[in-house]
Amino acid sequence: MKKAELISKLNWFYSLELNQVDLDMAQSRMLRGTYESMVFERTAWIEQEHVDNIKKEII
Repeated sequence: MKKAELISKLNWFYSLELNQVDLDMAQSRMLRGTYESMVFERTAWIEQEHVDNIKKEII
């Protein structure tokens, strides 16, 4: 795989993960005070780790 193609795919996954963090946090806020809110917040935290890892690879 060429470097440009790899960067393109990493950028695609990066955007997917960022969108998932935003979605999970929005759902967490909508369900504030429930167990589900905590689950979405924890999931967002895990997804943010993915974002950070992919960002390091892109850089």
